[in-house]
Amino acid sequence: MLIKNEKLMKYSGQLEMIYMTNEGTISQRRIKIIRVNKEVLQAYCYLRGANRTFRIENILALVPINSKKGVAV
Repeated sequence: MLIKNEKLMKYSGQLEMIYMTNEGTISQRRIKIIRVNKEVLQAYCYLRGANRTFRIENILALVPINSKKGVAV
């Protein structure tokens, strides 16, 4: 997945993410980005209630959340 790091860092809202672990497990997460570099995205994960680090190469989808309606846009 091609992610523009500069664009991600400008987005301050919540995102819905589909993520695959190195073991192949797929999960859906609601996150808020803290930091991005070439290899990883650090974010607060609302599912786990903690900061997490995600490998960018394992992100399958990333969609902004419309907080007023509570749905992805």
